[in-house]
Amino acid sequence: MRVYIFKLIAISILFFVFCSSAPDYVPKIRYTPGPGPISSEMDKNDKGTGPITSIKPGPFDTSLAKEGDSILNVKCYSCHALQYSKIGPPLGMVLKEHSPEYVMNMIINPLGMEEKDPHVKFLITRYGSLMPYLSLDSAQARAVVEALRK
Repeated sequence: MRVYIFKLIAISILFFVFCSSAPDYVPKIRYTPGPGPISSEMDKNDKGTGPITSIKPGPFDTSLAKEGDSILNVKCYSCHALQYSKIGPPLGMVLKEHSPEYVMNMIINPLGMEEKDPHVKFLITRYGSLMPYLSLDSAQARAVVEALRK
């Protein structure tokens, strides 16, 4: 009987120790390009699918970047971070991998990009989520691109 009680107490202690010690944080996964469209099939000149066909960024615009930062804080950072993956891919290197037009078209026209762009289709399978329609116009998307240029 003592052995039975001892085993029951030991199992209870182990259960509470291992089952109640959940981490207080969500692990952050650093972005590393892997095989597939992320590293081998991307074309920096690809403009994506949408209304933006050509922009000329010019010199860095601080006031436009501030507007873009506020949009990023409200609309983007719940799913994205700059240097690590969350629900969606990190945004810190997006302008090194894609043209500004591509990024703006993804912001303005996510549904069209999800239907036609092979890289976006790959990201959907990698992250298991779609980018929602953000109701941003081209001026706001341009501000986000400017903020990401920092």
